[in-house]
Amino acid sequence: AKFHDTISISDSTEILTQKINKSFNHNNCGDTSQDQLSEREIDVLALLIKGLLNKEIAEELNISIHTVISHRKNITKKTGIKSLPGLTIYAISKKIIPIDSANL
Repeated sequence: AKFHDTISISDSTEILTQKINKSFNHNNCGDTSQDQLSEREIDVLALLIKGLLNKEIAEELNISIHTVISHRKNITKKTGIKSLPGLTIYAISKKIIPIDSANL
């Protein structure tokens, strides 16, 4: 799903939530099973959004750095999103993380 709105640094949390939910509701009808992230990919995504590096994620989850990189590639392939801000919006819209825990 693509995000077709403009987010300003001065937008309030309420405005951000409205824009993300609007995009999510608009794009939700196109969800497929391919878009579904595995539980471990969700764990990696949540730690990425918190700002952890690949090495730190590997240590946190007790997996190799190569596995983290593999999960990141799978996340990008499944979502079509390459940027961390884009992944943050994706995670909020899919309720993987609450909006107030994102580094906004």
